Amino acid sequence: MQSIALELVGSHWQVFGAFKAETFFRALKLVLPDDARLYFEGTSISKDVSAFYSSRSVQPNIIVKRSTLFPKPSIFHLPFDQDVVESLCSLSLSHAEPELFDHFKAYTGNTVLLAMHEFAGDEPIVISESISEAKIKAFSDAIHGNYRKITM
Repeated sequence: MQSIALELVGSHWQVFGAFKAETFFRALKLVLPDDARLYFEGTSISKDVSAFYSSRSVQPNIIVKRSTLFPKPSIFHLPFDQDVVESLCSLSLSHAEPELFDHFKAYTGNTVLLAMHEFAGDEPIVISESISEAKIKAFSDAIHGNYRKITM
């Protein structure tokens, strides 16, 4: 199976902001295609969140490079659909962000489109340059953030 990671050698988008998990999950529809998959990785995911992820997990056809080296994280691949998003929003209202994931990625085919670490901190959401600036702006506005393009 092929392994993929978000390529940061070239240009990409960065979105910054202090936002809540529910806002983030609802805004994903602004940048992700309908056939996207959601990747959750974590070492302290709560039991009920893990149970939800397991119940909706799909068999990946590609290996997404994990970001946590040790301890070995739990990893889940979910379809990107309205039911999953609504459930994620509901879970986010009753859980602290670290109980949801340590690392999140969204991908389609063999391309990672979006990657982020935990909600806390100064690290940006990194988004593939294949996403249009209009979509990046709409996403950034929805989470009350700022964005910039990094050109390398």
